[in-house]
Amino acid sequence: MAKKLYVHMSADGCIESFLDFSRSRSSLEAGGWETVDAPEEADLVLVNSCVVGQAVEDRCAQEVAKLKARMKPGAEIVVTGCLPAYNQERLSKLGVDFAFSPRKNGAFLERYDLSEAPEPAELESDLLGPYNLFNWVAPILRAGNRLGVPLPAYLYRRFSLVEARDMFFLRINRGCREACSYCATKFAVGGLASVPPEDALRTFDEALAKGRRNVVLCGEETGSYGRDLGTDLPSLLQQMLQRKGDFIISIRQHHPRFIIDRLDRYCEVLSDKRVRSITIPLQSGSDRVLGLMKRRHKCADAVAAIRALHESAPHVMLRTHLIAGFPTETEPDFDLTVDLVRSLPWDMVLVYPFTPRPKTAAESLEPKVPTTVINRRLFKIYSVVFRRVYLNDFRFLPLVRRDPMGLAG
Repeated sequence: MAKKLYVHMSADGCIESFLDFSRSRSSLEAGGWETVDAPEEADLVLVNSCVVGQAVEDRCAQEVAKLKARMKPGAEIVVTGCLPAYNQERLSKLGVDFAFSPRKNGAFLERYDLSEAPEPAELESDLLGPYNLFNWVAPILRAGNRLGVPLPAYLYRRFSLVEARDMFFLRINRGCREACSYCATKFAVGGLASVPPEDALRTFDEALAKGRRNVVLCGEETGSYGRDLGTDLPSLLQQMLQRKGDFIISIRQHHPRFIIDRLDRYCEVLSDKRVRSITIPLQSGSDRVLGLMKRRHKCADAVAAIRALHESAPHVMLRTHLIAGFPTETEPDFDLTVDLVRSLPWDMVLVYPFTPRPKTAAESLEPKVPTTVINRRLFKIYSVVFRRVYLNDFRFLPLVRRDPMGLAG
């Protein structure tokens, strides 16, 4: 009789984590495990986890406890993702039978006598769905276009950024060399390990040969790609763009300091119109706060680099992440972060409230910003994001005729 597997996918986590989770599931299914629809039917329950914030970790733990209560006697619950490496003690108290981080995948394979599945290149709909709250927008925009509704062109640009089912996710590295003071994920992902260029290019070529045209370069921090191998991301991109075809490339999670260091090369390689988007988390507009975050870049340098990128490659869609309420952040500090939204040509801005994470340097920083103040700052900055990014500063009539940056369309 086939062994029964129940897969629980939390809405919390990054694309990289979901890809790792998909690989674990594929290994079980290839090993003869049959997926069922309820934890009560399963011999094994596989759960993902995330520790990016305290509330996220708490939700993951609550989900594990609820699943554990529903399982039949003798069944095992297995947790993967970032929580096993970050807070194994908590999982042990919950009665988890086995836990492993993606970098310890070998222990998981050995325990269940499995073979390692290949790196997944796409996410099944049941994994991508919880991650992306904006998937419903694109069909509405397409329907409006078919009906002749004069929707502004910039909306198509904005919402084409969301993760979609036609994307081919190409992991180019694992881990991170940075030491950001707020980051708990680094305890799980480990140090930098880049995919050799020849292997990344082979996977890229195989994707193109199969007709895949929407390629996303991903990793916990893509900007450091190749630094452990004597190469860098612009070199890899340059080789990919030597290929013929109408493919597009998007780049996830790229630290600004690597762009600042090699700005001319980035401007050159991103000028190819097949480079579609890049995510550059700036986190704060205050140099004082950036110093406490240990981000190792100056805000003015990042702003100048982003403006130079946009000037040389206006077709590249720009995304950023910001943090509101980092310890000691004052109103003037926060206003500088708001200015980043107003002054730069973003296509997507995500703002996260700071939450102190055990083991991180930021946990001990004082004074903490009160939750009420953080919530007020989030409301303020998202009001600016909505007006600037999604309503184009309320300039309604030009929207139909111009792109979001005011370039001739």
